[in-house]
Amino acid sequence: MLHIFRKHATSWLIKVAFFAIVVVFVFWGGYSYQTQSASRVARVNEHQIQDREYQQSYDQLLEMYRRQFGSAFSEDLARQLNLKQQALDVLIERYLLMDAAQNLGFTATAQEVQQKVLGYPMFQADGQFDSNRYVEILRQNRMTPEAFEQDLAREIAVQKVESFIKRQAIVTAVALWASRGIKSSK
Repeated sequence: MLHIFRKHATSWLIKVAFFAIVVVFVFWGGYSYQTQSASRVARVNEHQIQDREYQQSYDQLLEMYRRQFGSAFSEDLARQLNLKQQALDVLIERYLLMDAAQNLGFTATAQEVQQKVLGYPMFQADGQFDSNRYVEILRQNRMTPEAFEQDLAREIAVQKVESFIKRQAIVTAVALWASRGIKSSK
């Protein structure tokens, strides 16, 4: 095949075919790149926040506020609460805390993850963990047990970072008074 191309390299037909191939690769590659970059909402260090992940965070916030406000909830209230920015902020904070957990060496053990899974009431039948129910509920939510347990491990690691930060925080009496609107006499 290459022999034929070499033999007729100066032919206008080969040049047109080559040009067509180049054009297809340029447009296909450009479209592929645009599609990938369009699905990214933000970047936090080395993490890419994908549109799907952002939408899931937004939907969770939306549902939480709908339950909280009931019939008083409206699209106007959602705009006033700036839910879109809140959803992005939640994801950014999560990734920053995950990075901090990794940098500080905080990880979840297999036992901690297992204990958390076993403690969920939705995975229990008659007060006991039901593995069939566990798998079925995850399947209904389009998750695998592995993905769910990885998310739990990240959540546990983030909780360890938050707990570490809270233990290190020192709250002075002046700051406590100020938070309650009391002025210091000093």
